[in-house]
Amino acid sequence: MHSINWWGLGSAYQDNPAIGWMLVTFFIFLGFLWHFAKKPVATYLQNRSDEIRLAIEEGRRARLDAEAKLQECERRLLELDNEIARMKSDFLTQGELERNRLKLEAEQIALQIQKDSQQTLKAEVTRALHELKQEIAAKILTAAESNLPLGEALDTKLYANFVRDTTEGHA
Repeated sequence: MHSINWWGLGSAYQDNPAIGWMLVTFFIFLGFLWHFAKKPVATYLQNRSDEIRLAIEEGRRARLDAEAKLQECERRLLELDNEIARMKSDFLTQGELERNRLKLEAEQIALQIQKDSQQTLKAEVTRALHELKQEIAAKILTAAESNLPLGEALDTKLYANFVRDTTEGHA
C-alpha cells in the first residue's frame, strides 16, 4: 500500500512526491500572484463593472426613450385614426351637400327647360293659329271676291272683323 508523502524529499520519494511541499509552494505562488495581480485585476474588474453599469444605464435610458417614442407613435396613430375619421366625415358631408346642390340645380334647370318649352310651344301654336287664320281669311276673301265682287273697303272691313273674331275666340 502506498501512503501519502506529505513532507519527504529525495530520491527515495521519486515515485511519490511530497504533497505538503507542493501545497506550500502552490500557496506561495498564489500569494505572489495575489500580491502582483491584485491591483491590475481589481482595476480591470472595477473598469468592467463601471462599463457594465454604464451599459445598463444606457440600456435603461434607451428603453425609456423607446417607450416614450412608442407612446408618441401610438398617440399620433390614434390622432391619425381620428383625423382620417374626421376627414371621411367631412368628405361625406361635402359630398352630400354637393349632391343636394347638384340635384337642386338640375331640378331648377329642368323647370326652366319645361317653362321655356311651354312658352315656345305656346308661341308656336299662337303663330301657327295666326298663320292659319290669315290663310283661311285670304282663301275666304279670294273665294268671296270671285263669287261676289264687292268694294275694296268692304273687303278690308270684313277681313279685319274676321281676323279680330278668330283671334279673340282662340286667345
